[in-house]
Amino acid sequence: MQKIISNIAFVLKEYHFFILAEFFHKIAISIDKKNFLPLFKYANFLIERKKYTQAEKIYFEISENGNDNEKSESLFLLAILAFNKNIDKNIGELFAKSYQSKLRSDSNILEKFYPPFIMTLDINIDGEIDLDELNNNFHDYEKKNSKNSFSKHGHINTYQSSHDLNKNPDFEKIYSFLEKNINLNLKKYFFKDKNFSSIEIKKLWFVISRYGSKMHKHSHDGFLSGVFYTKISEDDNPGFIKFNNPQKNINVLNINDNKHYVSKDDVITFKPHTKQLIVFNSYLEHWVVDNISNISRISLPWDGDYKN
Repeated sequence: MQKIISNIAFVLKEYHFFILAEFFHKIAISIDKKNFLPLFKYANFLIERKKYTQAEKIYFEISENGNDNEKSESLFLLAILAFNKNIDKNIGELFAKSYQSKLRSDSNILEKFYPPFIMTLDINIDGEIDLDELNNNFHDYEKKNSKNSFSKHGHINTYQSSHDLNKNPDFEKIYSFLEKNINLNLKKYFFKDKNFSSIEIKKLWFVISRYGSKMHKHSHDGFLSGVFYTKISEDDNPGFIKFNNPQKNINVLNINDNKHYVSKDDVITFKPHTKQLIVFNSYLEHWVVDNISNISRISLPWDGDYKN
């Protein structure tokens, strides 16, 4: 009966009998208050009627009382509503919570909400970061933590630190510098027309890739991810970073007019350089080709989520 009444509400809406449609939506909801499907349908109806605040309240209700799948879906839909309609300043928390759900693995949903993009730009570190000192700190860390388990993730001739440098006082300076510059440039170049607060780095680590290093295909956890290069050879092949682009729909924002990238077939390839920052959707699959330079490549990858 509940399903039939919900269908009647849908038909009434299609014929522009909006008052009657809303009445039947409410009847359907009242029949079984433990079934949240009619609530989802009613929220969709309200959004179509541009009653965003009412829809927002329904999604919150489901997120508090539904099962795990219903909670994650309601948070995700609420994040989309907030993002597109600029009605909620807590989008960061909402999207972060929903992003950790099963929905995060659904690339179709992710790409519809958040189309794939890659942003590259050069970061001015003058007077703020001493790269030689920073790289030496990385090597000192490696000596003290040579048996780090993170370096055993199938990477060859590569050292990888733990993923919590953002909480390590020894690296607070580079962590704060990176987070500040990431947000400044995202706001300036990508989110300028969106309701965007900021990105908070949740994971930060460094990678030292020596001669013959390999890094397999992978994606990251988070909303946005990226990598900042602190040392890299100027050789012809310092270790290109490649991104899968099967739908050929990745938007590349090359801020500094850097021509060192190629889009061919289903792959976008970048030749990185020192002081370069690359930002991308965490769900984008990518990998690094063999480093055939005798100079070690040192980079700082990170994962980030919305911050309120």
